Amino acid sequence: MRLWFPILLSFAGCGLQGSADPGPVAAAQPVAVQQMHANPEAVTGRFVSLVDFEPEFDAPDDAAGSERHFAVIGAEGGGVQLVFNITHTGTAALEAVLPVGGALRFRSPAVHRFGAYTLLSMAVHVQEVRDDLQITLDGADGRWVSHRRLVQPGWNTVLVDLAGPQRGGRLGLSQFDTIGLRFAAADEPVTMHLDDILLIDNRREIPNTPPQVTVVKVGLDYRITLPGWSEAIHLRQNVDGLWRLGVHQPSVQLSGEDLAPDGSGEDLRMMGDRKVGRVELLEANPLRVRLANTWYFPPQAGRWFDMDVRQIRWEYTFCGDGRWVTSMLLNNAGGQELTAIDVRTPAPVAFSDGTVGDRCRVADFDGLIGRYSMLAVPAKMRNQGYYADFARTAIVDIRLGRPAAAGGLIDADGFRESEGCYVARAVGGNCRIELTPVGDSLTRPMVRVIGPWTGPVAANCDGMPLRPVVPTDDGVLVAVEAVVTGPTLIEFAGPVDATSR
Repeated sequence: MRLWFPILLSFAGCGLQGSADPGPVAAAQPVAVQQMHANPEAVTGRFVSLVDFEPEFDAPDDAAGSERHFAVIGAEGGGVQLVFNITHTGTAALEAVLPVGGALRFRSPAVHRFGAYTLLSMAVHVQEVRDDLQITLDGADGRWVSHRRLVQPGWNTVLVDLAGPQRGGRLGLSQFDTIGLRFAAADEPVTMHLDDILLIDNRREIPNTPPQVTVVKVGLDYRITLPGWSEAIHLRQNVDGLWRLGVHQPSVQLSGEDLAPDGSGEDLRMMGDRKVGRVELLEANPLRVRLANTWYFPPQAGRWFDMDVRQIRWEYTFCGDGRWVTSMLLNNAGGQELTAIDVRTPAPVAFSDGTVGDRCRVADFDGLIGRYSMLAVPAKMRNQGYYADFARTAIVDIRLGRPAAAGGLIDADGFRESEGCYVARAVGGNCRIELTPVGDSLTRPMVRVIGPWTGPVAANCDGMPLRPVVPTDDGVLVAVEAVVTGPTLIEFAGPVDATSR
């Protein structure tokens, strides 16, 4: 792995580098290696450290050190100091106490141009969940202010997609020399810690995906290509801080007793005005890729008691044969009473309620939780039985093992609609399930088995080996590469330690 850093002017005291052309630096630099391992987006090795607060990089006669480029502004009180007991990498970090209305300002001796980089990354440590971290960038051509960010207790990797500040033509930034951080809704002083301010080029293809599936990450956004689909699928962050799928995004309309949507598009007013988003890569393996896209709607800005606030959580499962399952979980606990939910899709899909079309409406919604899953396939696959399989799942007989729990519930029929696959739990390292189609056939079923295996797992279908057997976080996953026309026995076996038997 090669680490790329600017090679010209080095500013003593804060690890700041000039904005010259990048050149190679030996990977043996301990802090740089730690930064690469601690920050998933630095995996490309293409990053520059603006500040890392390591005393060994300070000039011997400079008593102020790295923190001299930082100040608390905008309010009386507060301050900054170098600390050694709470660090992200290396031996030191910056502690800042921000009074109400105050902000932490970093003024760099160098001007940093965006051209070669896609992300600004900062390690931020806080004591509690907050959703009001706001970042500003100032440069010769103006100021850019971010939407509010979510941070959780402990160290957070806070990322700014540099495509955002550059948008807007004449109003876009091309460079910056000042970074500001503040907690916009704080009603009392906030103590934060800061470490590892990096500029990163994170453009890369996610490895270990199915052979005909590509997932490219640029900044904070993803581009997915699936076999059979004529165009790529883009998951992009919008100006409100939520990620959406562009032309592929299902439209959600929520109704209440005193509010009915006009039917023209997305309407989330019932969830409130405050929102913050987060995207996670859940899984990438030779059979499928899974992403989670959560929209949070907190009742008040600033501090949260926990992460279980009102939310809409989207999970996307992209399979190697072109199938694409979207699951939407609506949690309205503590919110205004909802009376109806309307989900519309850009093209016909198979919904988990057994219907096929471009709309799923619950006209008498009377609960706090709503779960909706839908299957989309390329046009050429719509007559191959996939929609029927999703609507009328196979009969599952667990001969050895037990049903798998799902978020406190039991998948009573053995089929997890949110993933589009059959799920069971192994016992003593073994599992045996029988799938019997309800209709004429079952096309390429996928099976996931949860189990605490300690080594390779073998799987077979009616005595014939199944490959690949893909490890997951909690078990294994297989696909039966066939059209099943009758009862089919699928078996799993692998080693477990003595306490799991």
